[in-house]
Amino acid sequence: MKKFKMIKVVMVAAVALLFATACTNNKKTENNTNSNTEQTTKENQYIANASFYLGKDGKAIQEKDIDKNAVVVNWYVDPYCPACVQLEELTKDTIKEYINNKNVVIKYNILSFLSARTVDDYSNRAAGWILGVINERPDLAYDYFTSVLSVNFHPNGKAKEDSAFKDLFIKLGGKEEEWKVIESKQKDLIEEVKANTIRVFNDNELAKKSPTGKLFTPFIVVGDSEKAIDFEHGDNPIDEIKKAIDSKLK
Repeated sequence: MKKFKMIKVVMVAAVALLFATACTNNKKTENNTNSNTEQTTKENQYIANASFYLGKDGKAIQEKDIDKNAVVVNWYVDPYCPACVQLEELTKDTIKEYINNKNVVIKYNILSFLSARTVDDYSNRAAGWILGVINERPDLAYDYFTSVLSVNFHPNGKAKEDSAFKDLFIKLGGKEEEWKVIESKQKDLIEEVKANTIRVFNDNELAKKSPTGKLFTPFIVVGDSEKAIDFEHGDNPIDEIKKAIDSKLK
């Protein structure tokens, strides 16, 4: 995985950089966790299996509240993946446009297969904090998610203290007492992320949707599409995402 770089270049260069840093898992993920892979509970109303649905105004919504005709975009990310961060930087405005003005919902699936490559188990920890914040403060979902998956927040090979995640939460309007609730669930949420990562990377049906034959992040499947978006051989990322979503809108 190449060194992380901030995208401040024209779109053509952005495409090249995005796929120079795309993150793949080169070996089969082994089931080495005892966590329950179906952890939807009354307490976790906005998250399930390390994923959440993003709706209007950047708020997390429950699956039961999704319009039956909505286009659901399945978006797989690892918080440490440079390409995931770059794509979030590129597409924030586009995503806001679709979730606010069209019948589109984004389902973010958070993985942590890169955690072993970090110095401090970053992917697992970041994923746990993201999910905890979203469940406790669904109104902060997209703001917190995109702030963590941003160039400025990315650790770039260095250690990132848990206090940085808390400071970000408070900066965005979170409260100390809310963070205590989030903190109390962190261990369980990390186990949920690990279980989801195992499940996804052993999902042969999902792998068939890959344009390369392998799962990678960012990995995006729009609605009932037979294939994930092929950024490498397509146009710029924003146009590819728009084209894929528009083709499914009724």
